[in-house]
Amino acid sequence: MSASPTRQRFGPAAGLAIALFAVVLLAVGAVVAVGWIFIGLEAGEAAERDVSRDLGGSQAVQTALQQERYQRLNLMSRLFQTDQILIAYLTEAAQERNEQAVLDSLEEYQDYLSFDIALVVDLDGRVLTRTDRISDAEDLSGSPLFRLAVEESKAQGVWSLGDDLYHAMAVPLTRQFENVGVLVVAYAINNGLARQVEKTGGAEVTYLIAEGGEAAVAASTLDAGLASALVAELQRGDGGLGRVLRDGDTVTEVEVTLDGAPWLATVAPLRDAEGATIGAFATATSVADKLAGYRLIRTLLVATAAIALPLAFLLTLLLANRALRPIAVTAEAAERGASGQYDTELPKVSGPAARITAALGQIFATVRERQAADFVTSRVARFLPEPAREATHRASQATPVALLAVELRRFADPKIGYDAEESVERLARDLQRIRASTLTHKGRVASMLGHRILTVFDGENPSRRALAAATEIVLTLSERENVFDEENPPVVAMTTGTAVVGTLGLGDRPQAAVAGAPVKVLEGLLREARPGSIYFSRPVWDDLGRAFHQAQADVKAQRSALGADPLYLVSGDDAAKVTGARALSETTTQFPGDGKALSDVRPGSVLGNRFEILAELGAGRMGIAYKARDRDTMDFVTLKLLRPEVVQDQTQFEKIRAATLKARSIQHPNVLQVRDFGEAERLPYISSEFVRGMTLGFMLGQARGLPLAAVVRFARQIAWGLGAAHGHQLMHGSLKPDNVLIEGGGTVRLMDFGLAGAPRPGMPQPAPQFLAPEQLAGGEADSRADFYAWGVLTYVMATGEFPFPGATSEEIRGAMSTQEPAAPSTLADGLPKSLEDVLLRSLAVGVDDRYQTIDRLIADLDDVVV
Repeated sequence: MSASPTRQRFGPAAGLAIALFAVVLLAVGAVVAVGWIFIGLEAGEAAERDVSRDLGGSQAVQTALQQERYQRLNLMSRLFQTDQILIAYLTEAAQERNEQAVLDSLEEYQDYLSFDIALVVDLDGRVLTRTDRISDAEDLSGSPLFRLAVEESKAQGVWSLGDDLYHAMAVPLTRQFENVGVLVVAYAINNGLARQVEKTGGAEVTYLIAEGGEAAVAASTLDAGLASALVAELQRGDGGLGRVLRDGDTVTEVEVTLDGAPWLATVAPLRDAEGATIGAFATATSVADKLAGYRLIRTLLVATAAIALPLAFLLTLLLANRALRPIAVTAEAAERGASGQYDTELPKVSGPAARITAALGQIFATVRERQAADFVTSRVARFLPEPAREATHRASQATPVALLAVELRRFADPKIGYDAEESVERLARDLQRIRASTLTHKGRVASMLGHRILTVFDGENPSRRALAAATEIVLTLSERENVFDEENPPVVAMTTGTAVVGTLGLGDRPQAAVAGAPVKVLEGLLREARPGSIYFSRPVWDDLGRAFHQAQADVKAQRSALGADPLYLVSGDDAAKVTGARALSETTTQFPGDGKALSDVRPGSVLGNRFEILAELGAGRMGIAYKARDRDTMDFVTLKLLRPEVVQDQTQFEKIRAATLKARSIQHPNVLQVRDFGEAERLPYISSEFVRGMTLGFMLGQARGLPLAAVVRFARQIAWGLGAAHGHQLMHGSLKPDNVLIEGGGTVRLMDFGLAGAPRPGMPQPAPQFLAPEQLAGGEADSRADFYAWGVLTYVMATGEFPFPGATSEEIRGAMSTQEPAAPSTLADGLPKSLEDVLLRSLAVGVDDRYQTIDRLIADLDDVVV
């Protein structure tokens, strides 16, 4: 069966259009039918309400205008009664019949009081003068208006004068307490008044004057023919006009027929000064005119439906096609996404489909972020060392390093009679202490040969870290273990330069390897060095000479027997003035008693009869982390053994304990679950769940740049983890790459909450690049310092650069005061403006210029799509 032309032209939209048109047809038909019936039922009642409103309104307006006229006439009358000049003219006119003087005075009043007519009458009722025409000796003695004015001092009411009607008021004029005449002032009841009432009230108005039981039109808004027909209708049968003129009743809503159409009329009496009916006031409204609007609505309703239905069909066809097209292209994009093409560019659409497209775009972006995070995690995970092995698979490269060599000469020529097992145990203990100090300062062991060990430091500020490790080694290994021990300090030498660093594969145990000119220099230093001091080369002096001067350390220079450059030496105590390092025995904790030293812990040992040490995971500024089995719970844990000096005073101890208690309550997928804080054999520890993964610092060192989608994915999860901590009133305080753990699949876990603090004597310096300006200045910091650290972390992930250059706190603070961070988009191609705005706001030097809540940061981050 062939498709219809409509379907061939419009495709799938035709069916939808027909269905929509059927719905529209039914809806329009129902609306027209209901409207027709409703208007038909309501039209009559509505017209009657409108007619009654107009009739009643016009009657009310007439009453109000009449009352207003009487009030104005009353004020005019008082004015005339006080005008003694007018009264004098009146007396003279009455005696001498001089009407002109009185008329001139009245016309002056008429010019600014705007009444229609005024008459002066003597006490016999004869009209002396009137303002509308020359008086012809009319007699008003029989008029109720004149009579009541003389008898009661004032009279008001509707007044008929010939064929005219007036609203009039009469008052006596008095001279020296004697009435000398009567003044009549009046407003005409004319067509102007009728139009005024009709304009305000809404109904047609007619004023009638009674003449011998009949009524004549005095004024009207109707034309003469309709006005006469209205009078005839009201006088016919029981039209009501007779009752009004005869009995003074008001007749409401009398049905009359004018010009063949139905009208409703209301008639009210017009009363003179004595209350007698001398005329009538009629209002009338055409019922047909009121119904005409409703009839027009019904006609327009049908006509509109007849015109709208064909247009509705065309519009529904076009709209259906327009609505389905975005849905169709969105469906195609969704199908490509279902096949794994998540980088599909989604169409730009509007209307309801825009929400679907936007949601699909968010899903695609999230999947891309997860894929990128999973990809980079899995790639870097190949370089992770096995837990029991020290050396890390590293790509070989020539890099600036600091090399540190330690020679334990007490084992070079052991005396006869020494216990061999005891000597080996002592050697193992000393080597372990050297290794612990090296790892603590982020160095690594490159090689060991008998009683000689070589360590390498690369990355940020390697000279200072190597010197800190050397100081700690000299001070620690120079101490006697007991009273029978002999002082035999180690030989320590260090140098700097560019060396080739990598991994040397020897069987299944990779070994760190270093080669190059600095190794040769170090060998020469060892030949000239003497025990108990730290010997170093000229490049080290170039790096650290200023620090030695500032610390007032006693550094000696001596001529080298092997070269032209001098060599330098410094005692452990003087070196400690620069580094703050101390011997391990000099540090104390809040846990009294005897126990193990940090350097005594190694895989295979059991700590506190509870933690079975399985493997070393890494070392940092605060201590060394191990994988351990908790015999109390029979579960694997990450056991972080803190350096004793971290908790050596009560303030720092309480701070870490309080932070650990808060961290224990955080249950969030992006926060490493903390288990406990305590001590085992005098070593303070923090235990947490064990997660196999890598630190972000390790990833950044291996990946050589992260995909932007992975950066956003990691940044989101770090922000979520901070949000969970801030929800428990816990700030991190030292967020940096080494405190961000990444599991397989790219899940981020934050760790080491609350371990931040100002640098303390004997402790390595924290990484200043991730500290907020207020932390670098030594001031109090709140959760907004975490937003700054988040910004630095994300900036580094995205660009590979720090926002403010510098290796020390002073250099970084100087950069903050003189320059702005480079726009991330200038350092990383394709970085969206939305992410750049979030980063720059997070990196604001002023605390109040940064994000104030983590929720606001996360909300803005949610708008970032890559």
